Amino acid sequence: ETKWKSQAYRAAYGSPTSFKSGKSDLIAVLKTDGLVILDAANGKTLAFEKWETSYRTNSTTPIVQGDKVFISTGYKRGCALFQFNSGKLTKIYENRNLSTHMNNAIPVGDFLYGFDGNVHMAGPKDFVCIRFSTGELQWRQKDAGLMVGSLIVAGNRIIALGQRGELAIATVDPKKFSSLAREQVIGGRCWTPPVLANGLLYLRNARGDLVCLDLRK
Repeated sequence: ETKWKSQAYRAAYGSPTSFKSGKSDLIAVLKTDGLVILDAANGKTLAFEKWETSYRTNSTTPIVQGDKVFISTGYKRGCALFQFNSGKLTKIYENRNLSTHMNNAIPVGDFLYGFDGNVHMAGPKDFVCIRFSTGELQWRQKDAGLMVGSLIVAGNRIIALGQRGELAIATVDPKKFSSLAREQVIGGRCWTPPVLANGLLYLRNARGDLVCLDLRK
């Protein structure tokens, strides 16, 4: 049974994110047209902020902390942070310190770690850390060699899978990039984020090949 249908927007590639504002359950979703805030009870659009990217490619999911909503997209569109309050979205900042193309940055406290660059364009693909609340660049690892990959965080470790199947482990550190280990572990094109469960790390490529690494040792 269909409970509700929202206003029609052009579809994008990211997923909705649920969050609370006061006692209300809300949904943030980045459509091709822009950032939309919906009432989770009835699908009503509460706020909209236009955010269009070249080639109609908004591929990422909003990151919400409290009443702050962060978005970032590729093709040099950059990133922005909004505050949702009293039914309105207010922009706190917008810059090009982080343009995530295929996969989200990962928040750790007041910092975001992610890949800055584009799969289908020439130019550097850097690994960067920015401050969530201000957008200030903390550090940039130039041409990290992982292309436009994906990552997760486990404890104080960043686990990043490069676009061409190279696995990299680094320390969660907003002051500098600290690489601990790197190894080619799978071939093909890799855009799927790693999955860590019970000490086992699962990695997958676009062909559907699956590799499992035992990190318990």
